[in-house]
Amino acid sequence: MNSREWSPSNPDGDLAPLLQRSIDAAKRRHPSGKAEPMAGTLTAADRCDRCPAAAAYRVQKDDAPLALDFCGHHFRSNAADLYAEGWTVTLGNPDVVGLPDLEGTPS
Repeated sequence: MNSREWSPSNPDGDLAPLLQRSIDAAKRRHPSGKAEPMAGTLTAADRCDRCPAAAAYRVQKDDAPLALDFCGHHFRSNAADLYAEGWTVTLGNPDVVGLPDLEGTPS
C-alpha cells in the first residue's frame, strides 16, 4: 500500500487528504459559513445543512454571524425546537416553497 497522497502520477496514493481539503474548501464557500449572512433570498445554489436538497429556509439565532439552511422537510421536522431555542427564519427560497413567517413565529 502506498501511503503518499493521491495525484495523477500516483493513482494508488491516499485520497483522504485531498478529499478533506475539498470538504474544507466547500464549507468555507457555503453561505452559512460566512461571517455575514447573505441578503435577499436563497437561491438554487443554497443547500440544506442536513441533506443535499435545495434550501427553503435560512434560520438565525439572535444576531449570530452564522445561520442554518434547511429544506422544507428538515425545517418542518425541526421548526418547533428551533423556535423554542430562539431561532428565527431570516430568508426563504420562493422557488422552493412559499415564504414563511419572517418574524419567526410558527404558523
